[in-house]
Amino acid sequence: MSYFNSTQKNMSFTDVLVNIERFIKASPDNRYRLAVGTDSQVKGRCTCFATGIHIHRIGQGAWCCVDKTIERKRYTSLKEKISMETLMTYETVFKLNELLIDMLC
Repeated sequence: MSYFNSTQKNMSFTDVLVNIERFIKASPDNRYRLAVGTDSQVKGRCTCFATGIHIHRIGQGAWCCVDKTIERKRYTSLKEKISMETLMTYETVFKLNELLIDMLC
């Protein structure tokens, strides 16, 4: 996995966690909303999945990044695409949940 945003490239999952921690600790008394989601697009014989992580400091900005994964399979079934998007999202949320709780508490 290699995450990126408009200012950083090739971030590892650990780098993402460090950025989220830094973002929250810069203003710890604010409220935050974490969102994770995956979307996909079929291109030729492949399917491109993009998983986004978005941490929103309510009323005061946000930090986000994206991981792009290309599968060498053409997902033509909507049910199959949605299932893969959901799986990728849940995997990311599970990892975030485990590690962010340890970092922030």
